[in-house]
Amino acid sequence: MLGSCLMIALKGTALLKKEREFILRNQPAGVILFKRNIESLKQVFKLNQKIKALIKPSPLIAIDMEGGRVNRLSDLKGFKAWPSAKELGKKTPQEIFLTAKKQAHQLKELGFDINFAPVVDLPLVDSLILKTRTFGKKASSILRAGEAFLKGFQEEGLISCLKHFPGHGGVFEDSHESLPVDKRSLGELSAQLSIFQKLFKKYPSCIMTAHIEFPEIEKIPATFSKTFLTQILRKRLGFQGLIVSDDIDMKALKTFSPGETCFFALKAGCDMILSCQGLDKPLKAIRYFERQIQKKEELKKELKRARKNILKLKKQL
Repeated sequence: MLGSCLMIALKGTALLKKEREFILRNQPAGVILFKRNIESLKQVFKLNQKIKALIKPSPLIAIDMEGGRVNRLSDLKGFKAWPSAKELGKKTPQEIFLTAKKQAHQLKELGFDINFAPVVDLPLVDSLILKTRTFGKKASSILRAGEAFLKGFQEEGLISCLKHFPGHGGVFEDSHESLPVDKRSLGELSAQLSIFQKLFKKYPSCIMTAHIEFPEIEKIPATFSKTFLTQILRKRLGFQGLIVSDDIDMKALKTFSPGETCFFALKAGCDMILSCQGLDKPLKAIRYFERQIQKKEELKKELKRARKNILKLKKQL
């Protein structure tokens, strides 16, 4: 039930017996790979094929490949390092398009389906987490580069992901380490929301949430906010694609149990929940739902919606 909405991570460079059993039993939506899972281009291709052969429809295979310091393949022989978003933002739209198209082709050849990029946050402060990960400091620069990047990925048939909704650019803190609080009003977020809307309207993609609290709008992390994900993103902005949570294992959500994290994210409007630190939290979340029949009943509609959006995304491949 819950398992079909999870994207899980693996421990090493080959599938462990317990990971294989988890995939067979719980039919997760996808698997994300990190540097710890990759030792060569040949090895990662074979690993991706083994994962996809386990169940039908095959799990989505994802990676974080933004370029610059967020580059999971940077140490491999035969793989040229990608430029950072900051570097790309200085190039012409045609240059960005051709670079993104080449990058998407490389990932598709290795068996990946989705890349969690680009970052389209509008940086208003000197953030710990963004640094060189954005295309520029102006909305116009982000839109220009974002459109070219997304066009390159779309032409290669690789799914891209806009992040981090509703915007990580107004806080200094890193949500990997703590829960940032952004005191902007909804009106003050309008430029950032417009970036998301203009990009996904022109180049449909999935959207990743931000583990940030906006107390002027709702006093919970945006990943758990029905106001942000359902009322604003779905209804007001008109987004019809897949909403994926940022990693639920991040310290920004440490006060919530794995089961609560999944429950609140799904109820808010997330379709796919990302868990990047192994099987411990996904297993705990699944047991939480198995024990609490009431939670399952409350989420029947949300789970149906989530599975529908995941299958819709898979059909694009």
